[in-house]
Amino acid sequence: MKKNIEEFVSNKMDKGLYPGCQVLIGHHGDITLNLSAGSMLKDSSNPTDGVNENTLFNIESITKVMV
Repeated sequence: MKKNIEEFVSNKMDKGLYPGCQVLIGHHGDITLNLSAGSMLKDSSNPTDGVNENTLFNIESITKVMV
């Protein structure tokens, strides 16, 4: 499962759909996947712009994320 999600995220970032993301999956109270990838800013190579477990996201529309 982890490999499939990592490939999916990488593919979408390569296509420019988003510069970075955080994926957290839980099952029965346990965290089964905690993935941070990419950057908060498009085309940034600055390590301080990288997405990590402490990155805060402004969620404009949750329906886009859930669809």
